This record gives sequence, C-alpha cells and structure tokens, in this order.
Amino acid sequence: MAKLLSQARQTITSRSFAERLPELREIHATAVAEILPRVLEDARGRESDTDMDDEVAEWLEDWLNDLGELFRVAKKHDFNVQNTLEAIRRTLDWRLRNLTNLPPPRPCSFLRFIPHPLMAESTRDDDDTVISTQPILLLSLQKLTQYANDSTLSGAEKVQELRNIMLSAYELSRMYLRDLDGLLQARQGPVAEDDPNRLRIVQFVLMVDVNRAGMLPNLGTDLASWLTKEVAPNYPGVCSAVYVVNYSWAYSAMWAVVKRVLPEKVLSRILFPSTSELLQHFSPECILKEHGGCLIPLSPDHDEVLARYQFGSVSHTGSDDSASSSSTVTPSPPQPHPRPLPSATSVVVATNPEPVLSPPTYLATFSSSNPFFGYPTIIHHRRLPDGSLSSVPELIHGRRRKRDLIKTLAFLYVVKWRRQIESWIRHLARAFKHSRSLMSKALYVLGTTLRVLDFGTLGAHLREVVARMPLRLAVAVTFATLLFRLRHALRSGGVNAPSSSQGLLSSLSRREMTWLRRVFMVALGLQTALILPGPSMVGVI
Repeated sequence: MAKLLSQARQTITSRSFAERLPELREIHATAVAEILPRVLEDARGRESDTDMDDEVAEWLEDWLNDLGELFRVAKKHDFNVQNTLEAIRRTLDWRLRNLTNLPPPRPCSFLRFIPHPLMAESTRDDDDTVISTQPILLLSLQKLTQYANDSTLSGAEKVQELRNIMLSAYELSRMYLRDLDGLLQARQGPVAEDDPNRLRIVQFVLMVDVNRAGMLPNLGTDLASWLTKEVAPNYPGVCSAVYVVNYSWAYSAMWAVVKRVLPEKVLSRILFPSTSELLQHFSPECILKEHGGCLIPLSPDHDEVLARYQFGSVSHTGSDDSASSSSTVTPSPPQPHPRPLPSATSVVVATNPEPVLSPPTYLATFSSSNPFFGYPTIIHHRRLPDGSLSSVPELIHGRRRKRDLIKTLAFLYVVKWRRQIESWIRHLARAFKHSRSLMSKALYVLGTTLRVLDFGTLGAHLREVVARMPLRLAVAVTFATLLFRLRHALRSGGVNAPSSSQGLLSSLSRREMTWLRRVFMVALGLQTALILPGPSMVGVI
C-alpha cells in the first residue's frame, strides 16, 4: 500500500511535468535570451577579470538546460512566470557568487547516494517499479559524529569544510537527478514528450540512519541557519521525503523538540518506518542489506556515484532536458583562474600504514566531556603517521541501554531537587527526632545517611565503588547500606527504639508497616540516584 502511494505521488508529479512542459520551454527560452545576459553583465561589472565570460556563460546555460530544475523552481512559485524568472535570476547570481570557488568534491562517508538501479546494466527494461524509483541519499549520523569528533581541524575550519560538503552534495544531487531522468527517458523509448504516462525522476529521498548516533560537537548555530536560508532555497523541491530508519524511543525526546520548530508541511514528509515498512516503500534492489534490502554495504573508500562526476563523464541520450544529446558533467563549476583537474589515470591513492593504537580512555558516565552523556563511553586513540592523535568515542555496550537512561533521568531529577529533598527530610527528622514513631526514626536515619553520603569521606568512597558496579548489584548494595544504618541506629538506642529486631517488627501495626515500606522505597530511589553517579558528577549539572 505504501509503495502504491509513493508511485501515485510520482505519477502525479510526472503528469504535472508533462502538462507544464510547454510553459517550461517558454521560461527556458526567456531565461536564456534575457535573464542570462543580464546576470553576466552584472557579474562583469563586479569583476575586473572577463577572460572566463564564455566558459561561465556556458556553465550557467547548462544549469538552465536542466528542465527538471526549472520545473522545481516553477512549482515552488505556483508556475507564475514573473516570479519564476525572478527566482532564476537570483539563483544564477547566487551560483556565480558561491559556486565558482567551490573545491572539487571528495568522497564523504556520512552523506552519499546509494547507487540507483538505472546505473546497473543488469536492470530489466520492463521493471518500471525499480528503474523509476527515486534515488536515495543516505545520511549516517553515526559516521557524521565520528567525522565531527575525529577531524583535526579547528572549529572555523570544520564549519567551512562541512559547508563545502553540503554545497557539493546539493549540486551533485541536482546533476544526479538530471542524468537519471535522462537515462529513464531513454529506457522508455519513443514516447511523446507531453505524454502524461511518461515517468520522470525529479526528486530524491533522504534516508537518515540514526543507529548509534552520538552527540555532535558545537559547530555553531549559523551552520543550520546558513543551510536553510542560503542553500536550500536555491535547490527547491529536490527532496520529496525523509525516512528515519533505526529509530527507537530513546530519540523521542529529541524529536519532540525538533518537531516544534518544523513547519507542518515538512513534518508531513518525515516518516519513521520499520524494516518491514521500509520494504513497502522501496524495492529491495534499491536499499542496503543493513536496512533490509539486497545491496551490499557501501565502500568507505569509493563513492560510485561521485566517481562518475569527479573523474569521468555521464552521457545521457534521449533526454529533452539537455541542450545536447551527450554532455560531459563535472561537479565543480569553472574557476575564475583555471587549473588542471586530475584525471582518472592521474589520480594516485596514498596508502597510509596502519596507525599505532594508544590505550583507550574510559569517560565518566556523567562527565561534561562525554559526548554520550549518561552512557558508559570509551575513547579509542589512534596515533596517525603524521604524529597527530585521532580520538573516536564509542558506547561501551554498543547501544543506548534503557537502564542507563533510567539512571540518568533519576540522577538529573535528584540533582535538580536535591536541596529541597534534603531540606524536607531533615525538617521531618528534626520534628520527630524524639518521637517513638518508627516512621520518624526511619526519616531521621535517612536524613543522617544522606548527609554522610553527600559530605562524608566514607560516602565519597562508597559512591566511587558503587559507580563501577552493575546496576542490580549497586541497588543491592544501596539497600543493604540503608538496612545496616537503620539497624545500627535502632540497636544503638540512639533513637529510643526496642533493642530486638523481632520485638520491633512484632510491635508494628499494619499501618506502620505500610509506611515503613514506603519510606524504604523512597530512600532506595534517592540513594540509588545519589551514589551511582559518583562524587565528581554533582558539579556537572
């Protein structure tokens, strides 16, 4: 059912493209004849170097020949001709200002396209459900976290490098969509251009893998703002939907915050499918094995899609979206000062020797330097051949355990209300210090225990030891400590209690026993949260 809905939406887009094709050709002719010369004239007034005018004009005209891009721009402006032409002028000017000095793209491990079946020679011509599938751009948050923490660049250099990666990804997606659509048109044979049954590929799907996602370092709030305000408006409508895979309830709190700042139109396109549901949206030939498909995992050292643009050419014939039947596409625009680009035969891949491993470092669970705050974390250090140190944090247990989450939430709750809880317990203890009620005596002992665990040397050592124990053992030790302190206080006679535990329990009423159980449960929760984090965690929050 989900796959049928996806195909229906793509069919609607294809029919809209066919219906608007005459208007798109008129917009294209007007843009080439009027908008492009005006933009080049404005650029000539800003730049003193005019030697590259012909090459720049050819590069901008190649963008105008992409009718898929013009369709997305026109659709954003409801196919209003004047608004569309003005948007084209702004985009051409933006491309001149921002893409002429863009470095050539490099393989990126955390953001890359999954090879489309159209690129494979074994794809059957009659398998329309496979060859017309929208391409998938895979974003791995785990690899993004490793990249952000492993980079040896400074904060400003890291932000600039991420900007270049995002710009290259957007430009690559535009060219990839254009060439896939050209291959699809060639597969469909001699069909009329305005035939409503002629399928089109004008959008891609973003798949976000949140498996083992870590905490990203602070890269500056201007990066997201720059991406949404400067880059995305110049590539309108390239992404049709977002599929978040490997999603679990541990990310629900983060999603509850994110969805409040996203518009309703964007929220309707974000899906959280399971593995079985993902196969209802895509054919197994289009997704990786780790997500339930048939494709082998992507090579970390070779990007098959990027290699087609970086070192070679993509010839797409039979497409009406290009000025010529065969064109050579390079992802980087012409430079104001041309420089030779590496060819496929001249590229030398340097093989680095195996890095020297340093002893790993175990981060405190609630340390401010722990990127996975609240979860046991280990940092693997690698000494690179150039002498620099590469540090990659990982979860010790390989996943975010529920017990660690519960312990973290309990710790944060107690830290926030710590003073109020201690004040309440001590107030009750002072009020009933000389009373013969068992509940008052238990509260008094609990207040004394909290003070010992909070400020005493014995409590500091005890917390340090218990913090390294498994959860069940730590709870048992905590409960045993409470019983020992209560038993010692009762037997010492300091609270005027019976000297025999059997006589004490036999003298209790049912109501007093109920209150005693409640006090022990509260004390167990409080002390577990207080002593499990360790003595150095109180000052973190």
